[in-house]
Amino acid sequence: MLIGVIALGAVLRFWHLDLKPLWLDEVISTLFSLGQNYDDLPLEAMFPPLVLETIFTFKAGVNCPAIVENIAKQSTHPPLFFCLMHQWLSWVTPLDASLSWKMRSLPALIGVMVIPGIYCLNRLAFSPTAGLMGATFMAVSPFAVYLSQEARHYTLPVLLITLGLLALLLIQHYLYYRRQPPPLVIWLSWGILNSIGCYVHYFFLLAFMAQLLTLIGIMYWQRKVLPSGSWQSVMLVVVGVGVSYLPWLPILLRDFGSPATSWLPQPENVAPLYQTLIAWLTMVIVLPVEGQPLWIQIPFVLLTIAFGSWLSRKLFRGVKQLWQQPQTHLATLTLLGFIFCVLLQFVAIIYFLGKDITIAPRYHFVYYPAVAALLGASLVQEGRRQEAEPTPNPSQEGNQRQNPPLTPPRRGTRACPDEKNSPPEDEGRLFPIPNSQFPIPHSPFPIPHFQVTRRWQNLFPLGVALLSSILVVANLVFIKPFHPQQVAENMNLEPAAPLVMVMGYHSLQEVALGLSFSLAIEQLKSTVSEVNPDTYFGFLKIESGYHLVWQKLSELPKLPVPPQNLWVVGPGLILPAYPPQLLVANQTTCTLDPTQHHRIGVPYQLYRCK
Repeated sequence: MLIGVIALGAVLRFWHLDLKPLWLDEVISTLFSLGQNYDDLPLEAMFPPLVLETIFTFKAGVNCPAIVENIAKQSTHPPLFFCLMHQWLSWVTPLDASLSWKMRSLPALIGVMVIPGIYCLNRLAFSPTAGLMGATFMAVSPFAVYLSQEARHYTLPVLLITLGLLALLLIQHYLYYRRQPPPLVIWLSWGILNSIGCYVHYFFLLAFMAQLLTLIGIMYWQRKVLPSGSWQSVMLVVVGVGVSYLPWLPILLRDFGSPATSWLPQPENVAPLYQTLIAWLTMVIVLPVEGQPLWIQIPFVLLTIAFGSWLSRKLFRGVKQLWQQPQTHLATLTLLGFIFCVLLQFVAIIYFLGKDITIAPRYHFVYYPAVAALLGASLVQEGRRQEAEPTPNPSQEGNQRQNPPLTPPRRGTRACPDEKNSPPEDEGRLFPIPNSQFPIPHSPFPIPHFQVTRRWQNLFPLGVALLSSILVVANLVFIKPFHPQQVAENMNLEPAAPLVMVMGYHSLQEVALGLSFSLAIEQLKSTVSEVNPDTYFGFLKIESGYHLVWQKLSELPKLPVPPQNLWVVGPGLILPAYPPQLLVANQTTCTLDPTQHHRIGVPYQLYRCK
């Protein structure tokens, strides 16, 4: 069953992997992963698609130190993912596949590897059944599929966080159940995983701090039973991770105040709260509401809210029982503590540093593995509770609600390997958990009498998540920011006409945005039978306003074929600010077409040229 789940997850992640064009962030990843940098871009000039192909060509002679140097100078991210991607591209470049597929194939592959990682995490923490349920949820989760189909460094830290939590639970198993120091290999593994993760994504630092705070909190709580040397081991791991990060620490401090992060807005009252709730919902259900008319948006939003309310109730009941049971209390406490510590750091970043990171749902990847693990385990636990409860007779329903029957003892409360008649669910655990004297309270929830249908309630969330993942793959939800595909379709409204796209830019990130539009145009043209090959792109720097941009446009060298359609992408411009006429290369006069003004993230305007 686990192999089948992994196969399903692989199909969802690699299905239509290159359907959507690369967007701004993916273009930046592509440039640095190919061994290129911003110095290789042809700015202040017109260039044909052939030059565009040269920009996005793999540089075989570039090594990891050169990529690290490019990242340190021109990016705001750690370098490890880009080095791994460069090596991956050296292997897949000979394949007859699109650039977007080559770039996204490694994150998709890592996304598949997360599935067995969650299985191992839940098998250790809860049971093999919980491991399989957690792996299934990770395989079909629309949020996981969305991250896996991004040519970005999200699935790699998700995998490392999953393995880090697994190592953290192993440490606690030795400390509190075996009452002995964990083996050196476990401490080293935990430290190495977190050290690597800090070189993959800056937000991994939040995950490491959350793991550390959770471990220290539980160690202090159980300080009387800790083996000797436990605190010293933790300090050595922290020092090791800190020392390993010293070479990159100055660059981190510089990137923290970089203008490239200024796109994060100031928080607006309680907006981060409901944006976080929306991000939680997208981990299970995503329905097509982006850009849809109200008669579609309203019912889909109501369905999402209703499903989220129903699932949150099941999740609460399942987690509550996991918390109350001695066998799963520590693992539940650890995962909940990890999530709480991450969210606490989110609050500090949002309200104390003034950067609303909840505006981008993808940043919730920091604690997503813990959410997936708890959701899978709670669904299994809720199913066991329902199976353990007798089906009430409708005629006696009133009496039973007044005097609810006691829940029969759950199988598997004895987990010691030396006890006789050990239940099957405990035999499959990676480590047996000793018996505990804490009682398991009776659940106060009323018992529904739909015995047949309620067994399928645990599979219903998986079905909803699977449907949502199919919508992700079909590009109906989680649409790429700035909509490069829609921009390309709008600009290519007359395929037989010579096309010129000119973009003004303040920063190199806006150049990357223009390159994403250019790649989308070329991808669209490759699917059209009758298309004019005379296409040109240009990037002109905005200096003291747009009047210098219009002047640079008129002074450009003459083009081999004068344009008929000129598209001007003007970040920050409104329609009245576009001049009625523009002169291109002192050879063509272009007149503004007021019917073709669009704004998707940035405005772009069509000029008809004669």
